[in-house]
Amino acid sequence: DNLHGANSDEEAASIITRTIDLFGRGGFSIVNWASSSRTVIKSLSPELRAKGLVSIPDDTVLPVERVLGLNWDAEDDKFVFCTNFPKVKEHVIICSRPPTRREIASLVMSIYDPLGLVAQFTIKGRILLQEAWLLKSGWDDAIPEDMFRKWKWWVEQLKSIVNVRVPRCYSTNLGEAKNTELHIFVDASSQAFACVAYIRVEYSTGVDMGLVLARARVAPLKPLTIPKLELQAAVMGSRLAMTIQKEIQVPLSSRVYWSDSQTVLSWIRSEVP
Repeated sequence: DNLHGANSDEEAASIITRTIDLFGRGGFSIVNWASSSRTVIKSLSPELRAKGLVSIPDDTVLPVERVLGLNWDAEDDKFVFCTNFPKVKEHVIICSRPPTRREIASLVMSIYDPLGLVAQFTIKGRILLQEAWLLKSGWDDAIPEDMFRKWKWWVEQLKSIVNVRVPRCYSTNLGEAKNTELHIFVDASSQAFACVAYIRVEYSTGVDMGLVLARARVAPLKPLTIPKLELQAAVMGSRLAMTIQKEIQVPLSSRVYWSDSQTVLSWIRSEVP
């Protein structure tokens, strides 16, 4: 799989043509092409298009395609999520009876989210999995009633991920940007620590904001103070920013880090808190 963008239909069509030609020299046939542009799709012969795009009347809404394991809504050019988990037992999803630790893991690990776009949902499931682990019960023993209530609440909340729609494109025309900043926010609680990265693109006519990447981790079993967990979040945020700057094809004017912990800010500045 490959996911790419272009500033115009002509540029996108050229990228496709050159890619097909390049791989063709090595004997590879590159097919299943999809685009959010009907013009680009129609420039391709039907046998090169993705299955859902072989025929696209003008009044047809473009389908949701699978790209690098993610669900991509070609019509709106956004990443979307679904709550269809075919490998998870039905009673685990409808909460008809308390699940086992193994069944909790089967659902929590079924949510594929490499960009962390729904980390606010998945981290709560991983916290529950950690709590189930602390019970010291077997993998196939049902969880107790008090934890089952938490589980039902989380499964109900999980249904909301279908409402999460994140634009694939950070901004409409990065080539005209006056200033491009990467903003990293970090935070922690007694149960987890996390960071999230946004890109801020400033034009002469306004400002665009785009979600880039997020990470969330369950707090370790060995108890740490909140300031130390906040520091863990800051370290993770710093590493996230370096990864983004290395991989993203956007020149950044600056990186800005945000934390509400005065203690962590003092540690970073090497001051005595």
